[in-house]
Amino acid sequence: MQKKVALFLDRLSEHGSIRKACKQARIDRKTIYTYMAGDAAFQAQVRQAKEMGVDALEDEATERGFNGSDVLLIFRLKSERPEKYRERTRDEPLPPVDWDRVSEADQVAFIEGKISLADVITRQQPRH
Repeated sequence: MQKKVALFLDRLSEHGSIRKACKQARIDRKTIYTYMAGDAAFQAQVRQAKEMGVDALEDEATERGFNGSDVLLIFRLKSERPEKYRERTRDEPLPPVDWDRVSEADQVAFIEGKISLADVITRQQPRH
């Protein structure tokens, strides 16, 4: 059984799928979950192997993104820089504007409809 468990951990570290690793190692998932429930060290090994597998998936997604898959590239960017690439909804409230920190030129541009409120917010001058 030790060889099957070792094979399971090896396969899990390759792709991050417990179901697939169990199938490849010819071991029942219930067995793995039973072992995990009774052995904290094994549970940690499974977590570590799964993380390695997910890292491998991320590496593959990045490689495919660089080689022509715009969708994968977009997902990687959203994952790595969510503050910049996350989806924004119209219902999402914008932060309040401190109009004292907005330049006069930007205030006029906003009133004239030349820039958006989001532009005003990003251009607010730092307070000294």
